[in-house]
Amino acid sequence: MIDPEPLPHLPGCYLFKDALCEVIYVGKARDLETLWESYIFGLCGVGEVYRRTFSVVVTSTPEERRGWLAEVREIVGRRFPARGGEG
Repeated sequence: MIDPEPLPHLPGCYLFKDALCEVIYVGKARDLETLWESYIFGLCGVGEVYRRTFSVVVTSTPEERRGWLAEVREIVGRRFPARGGEG
């Protein structure tokens, strides 16, 4: 299991990478630490992605909208399909 450094209670963007350092998931959070705890305890619906995750890259932002923009830039820059669900 991944045990990242303590995360801030700030909004931001995060990348899940597999063992080959390929980005397999891009997301945003209103509160990075709370979101991470939901992954650890299996409360989010990305269990399979989490199981394949080898490392996590986190970028905190001062405002929620900047976290959203960071997520969009990562998705567009990597040509990922847009993810559904919570906006």
